[in-house]
Amino acid sequence: MKFLLILLVALLAISAVSANQCGRFVCLPGHSCIGNKGVWGCHYHCEELVIEQKVVNNWTDGVNGPASVQVQVTITNRSHQNIKDIIIASAVQLNNNQMWGVDHCTFENGVTLMDLPNYAQGIAPGASYTFGYVARGSSAANLYVEHILLM
Repeated sequence: MKFLLILLVALLAISAVSANQCGRFVCLPGHSCIGNKGVWGCHYHCEELVIEQKVVNNWTDGVNGPASVQVQVTITNRSHQNIKDIIIASAVQLNNNQMWGVDHCTFENGVTLMDLPNYAQGIAPGASYTFGYVARGSSAANLYVEHILLM
């Protein structure tokens, strides 16, 4: 019984560490984990992918209620390789029920993580992908590339 408990604690510790893993590295918030042909690394800027945001609508809930914005996000592949997997992150908590065009949206450790849906099958060189969200406030959330896999 004691062995089983130790094994479960060890597996839990491994899964917690591997959640932020980038190859053999752990990237800091605001850095991108880029995997290219089996080589992984953390980069402050991700030049392979451009994120453009456009506020398409804004409103205030009630007379003195909080402001909200509807944002359209376009991500463009500027590399010469197919982008297989992308995870976009933000330090702003975004609501999974107020997003479209992303498969998963989770909020953990103060960071929102958004994954492209499986049907997107990546982004070809020069191509773009668009998704959207609604956020509290009067401007778009600061988005950055958390993880990108080039093929």
